[in-house]
Amino acid sequence: TFHDSIQKGDFSNPTVAPSVRSNLTTILGRTAAYQGREVTWDEMMKTGEKLDGKLEGLKS
Repeated sequence: TFHDSIQKGDFSNPTVAPSVRSNLTTILGRTAAYQGREVTWDEMMKTGEKLDGKLEGLKS
């Protein structure tokens, strides 16, 4: 797990790539649903659209 890796001094974090892929897949699905059509990876990546999570109101 990530915690075990940190404890061992391994900061490579192998979960980053699959997490990014998962997030991009979700964005791809959202984009296709909003546009009502099939959207390719290339189309989505070329748009340069910025999604703002508006996290400034969160408190820890």
